[in-house]
Amino acid sequence: MAAQRIPLNFFGMSFGLTGLAGCWVTVGDQGHVSDVVGDAFRAFAADGGLSRLPVPARP
Repeated sequence: MAAQRIPLNFFGMSFGLTGLAGCWVTVGDQGHVSDVVGDAFRAFAADGGLSRLPVPARP
């Protein structure tokens, strides 16, 4: 059985949200915005990334 190929943009949304969360937290550390939004982006990105992981099929 050949290995399943994963497209290059498979985790693109999770990586993008993680970068947005990092920017939001950095600006929050400077006191311009709330850190809560950045933490929510991080949680959403982690949930989206974990839910897209391939689950091996049982034989």
